[in-house]
Amino acid sequence: MLWVFPSMKCRNRIFVTNLKKQKATSLRRPFFYPRIQKTIDIFFIYLVNNAQLDFQKAKNRQREAAKMKDSFDQNDKKLIAALTRDGQQSPGKIADEIGVTAPTVRSRMKNMIAAGALRVAGMVNPMKTKGLTVALVGISLHSHELLDAKLDQIGSLPRVNWCAVVTGRYDIIVEIVCSDDIGDLYNFLDQDLSKVGGINSSESFVVMKSRRKWLCLPDAVVEDFQ
Repeated sequence: MLWVFPSMKCRNRIFVTNLKKQKATSLRRPFFYPRIQKTIDIFFIYLVNNAQLDFQKAKNRQREAAKMKDSFDQNDKKLIAALTRDGQQSPGKIADEIGVTAPTVRSRMKNMIAAGALRVAGMVNPMKTKGLTVALVGISLHSHELLDAKLDQIGSLPRVNWCAVVTGRYDIIVEIVCSDDIGDLYNFLDQDLSKVGGINSSESFVVMKSRRKWLCLPDAVVEDFQ
């Protein structure tokens, strides 16, 4: 067997050549760059997966809330009845009343609120509150093609408490809450409704006296109260 050893000069030349290559490579790309890039890639994939998971969880919650909106079970109805009698009751007290746990009460309330099926708020009796005028406004539209769009536009007006599409001589009935000044009602008819457009005619009915009438104040009145 023949063993061949390079000379010292040759070995030095090989070492210098390899050292030059290593320096050239280090100038183009740091030695630690692949590790950092791999860490960044892993972290980015982690963020994307978490975002997708959160999005899926949110969709599932919305789907569950939508199902709950369409159908209330017996415990949901008992919960709503308890809140209707006294909206200030604690979850623990409601839980004892309907026979479930307090976390179940809080979870069911959260789901129904998220579904838009329940709202817990302070309500006022307009007959016992000075400075408020309640009126119903019947609205006829030029066309029924944009009925849903007009309903959304009217419902977003600041003085509107609620609005609904109805049968009969009017297309939409609106309940508004104004100040005692009749000019507030006039401004709604003259300015607010004119911004909506597509209205053929309207007729207003001021509520003079009512029974069992409770109001969630619209945004314009809430701002006046603050």
